[in-house]
Amino acid sequence: MEIRPGLHRIEAPIGVRFIAMHLFTGPNGALLFDTGIDGSVEGTLLPYLAEHGIDPAAIRWVVSSHCDFDHTGGNAALKEVAPGAEFLAGAADELMTENLEVLIAGRYGEFARADGFDDPPETTADIRASTRLVGVDRTLAGGETFDLGGGRIIEVIAAPGHSPGHLALWDGANHALAISDAVLGETVPTAGGEPAFPPTYRDT
Repeated sequence: MEIRPGLHRIEAPIGVRFIAMHLFTGPNGALLFDTGIDGSVEGTLLPYLAEHGIDPAAIRWVVSSHCDFDHTGGNAALKEVAPGAEFLAGAADELMTENLEVLIAGRYGEFARADGFDDPPETTADIRASTRLVGVDRTLAGGETFDLGGGRIIEVIAAPGHSPGHLALWDGANHALAISDAVLGETVPTAGGEPAFPPTYRDT
């Protein structure tokens, strides 16, 4: 839904949970914040764009809030329909945003070597099946801006914690801050609001 002028919140299902993509639009083009998993683009984003008369080719920038597969897994699918878009990520998350095996080993298997604790094989298989990544065109550190035209300036905010390179986006015209998973509260909820698992922070 369009929650503020030119700011769309698009929720896509991921099992019993959901991912929220945010689309910032303006006369000079659009910026998409996160792409969900591979199926989120065709299953949710493209129908939403069609319903609201937005050409996918108008997306000039794709900013990954952080490296997790449910926020970057749709990057390749998005690139197929918006080949001119620039893909961006936090500098500290760059390798995990563009390389699936690095992501699996470093993010989801981070306790395997030191503690002997790893995701079950079926979980890793699900991540592989729902994630298609692309190379990062440019990294962000916070402070960068995107001019969407018509006075719409989107500013990048560094928000590390959930991941080292986590980013948020400030939409000054709407006094709105899109934070993705930068703040998780007491739990990560299901789509129905029930607790799914504890919040995950790498550095509080």
